[in-house]
Amino acid sequence: MPENRWEFEDTKDNFSSALNGWMNDVEKAVTLNAEERAVINKAGAEAYKQALEQETKNKHYDHKHRYNRNGEENFPHLADSVNSSTSRQNLGAVDVGFDDKVGYIARFLNDGTKKMVGDHFVDNTRSKALAGVFEAQKIAYYKIVGNKL
Repeated sequence: MPENRWEFEDTKDNFSSALNGWMNDVEKAVTLNAEERAVINKAGAEAYKQALEQETKNKHYDHKHRYNRNGEENFPHLADSVNSSTSRQNLGAVDVGFDDKVGYIARFLNDGTKKMVGDHFVDNTRSKALAGVFEAQKIAYYKIVGNKL
């Protein structure tokens, strides 16, 4: 037991206040509201969207069916119809996918049909793009958290 009991408690109080301060900093860094989550997820979605557009152009871009017989432009190509949107519930989620007009074609190409083998380009792109998505989210996260601390 130390000779000066108050010195021991003072050290204990300093440690306790330091620990509480550290916990408050951690709480600020971890607790994100819906708008902040949306910013972070939007950055990741943009990285995935670019990768999906590029992979779709590389594997499935078709120039000859761009226009119909009258010279009018048909519905947009898969690579030109990749979009992202925030969640309707405003929870910070962001969706990336194809427009409604051509989304079914992407599903056929990705999953295949009874007569056509799918090439799983969406699934493979999602796996390949994870590092880029996480890096974009990390940068956005540190921009937000850096302002808080």
